[in-house]
Amino acid sequence: MLRALSLCLMLVTLASCAPDRPSTGPRLGRLAGSILDADGLPAHGALISAEYPANPYALGLLMETDANGHFDFGEVTAGDWVLTVNHGIAWAAAETLFAPSTTSGVRLLNAGAIRGHARLLGANLNANIIVSTPFPEAAGESDITGAFVIGGIAPGRWRAFFFHTAYRDTSTTFTMPGAGDTTTVPDMLLVPNTAP
Repeated sequence: MLRALSLCLMLVTLASCAPDRPSTGPRLGRLAGSILDADGLPAHGALISAEYPANPYALGLLMETDANGHFDFGEVTAGDWVLTVNHGIAWAAAETLFAPSTTSGVRLLNAGAIRGHARLLGANLNANIIVSTPFPEAAGESDITGAFVIGGIAPGRWRAFFFHTAYRDTSTTFTMPGAGDTTTVPDMLLVPNTAP
């Protein structure tokens, strides 16, 4: 019994004296660069959203470029980050940058637009349905007929969201084929929150 107790004490002592092992956390890298508009000039105040697709639970990052078109998200998990950039409704881009990256430049393209119709089930007028896409500036409202046109969208595959008070939110996916294109999304129907 005494021998077993001594052996246990020796193991505890050895474990507490063992050197600290380096952390095996994720490797980090700096995600920074610059944004140029379609004319090649620094894009001041361009809104950048950064997502890390390897971890769908990771929080997205959001910031604006400075007066020289620069952005710096600081240290992030190393790997591919998808950047979506919007500069008003004129220019937009979707690019993948690898962190660490401090010199990467993203060139904005002429932004595209979506158009379509949305209806409110049981309503006579279909105005004020809010339509938004991944960029905060790429949002607008339908007119009384339910028609809408939303600009500021980069080429790529996106989701459009539809909102109206007292109606259930809905969404649809669409593809913006190229810079400056206009795409029609399917007609959308919003049902009341009280519907079964």
